[in-house]
Amino acid sequence: MPSTPSHEPTSTILIVGTVRDNESQTPLRDLLDGYGDRVEVERLDITELDQITSLHDRLAGRQFDMLFVNAGTANINQAETIADVSMEEFVRVMITNALSPMRVIENCRILFLRTA
Repeated sequence: MPSTPSHEPTSTILIVGTVRDNESQTPLRDLLDGYGDRVEVERLDITELDQITSLHDRLAGRQFDMLFVNAGTANINQAETIADVSMEEFVRVMITNALSPMRVIENCRILFLRTA
């Protein structure tokens, strides 16, 4: 008689998420409220290199399977076209949307390397 596959997970899924403002109620906070034993929330402003380094240090020694970097912002004045946006605003958006996610990936990559 064939065995019936189990739908029980073989391991516990743990999630570590980050928020810029640790005091605000966010969907991640809602998840923490419902699944606190499997969800952790860390504070991280992705544009602050020292906070990225600190996050890495807090997570050191742990092994992760996946990394999702979901950071993004738009111009403060979303009606501005690229011809109108100031250099300072453009740089702010590029630091948040391009440079900072790459810094997170670079700084935290060791948490995802498998050893044989």
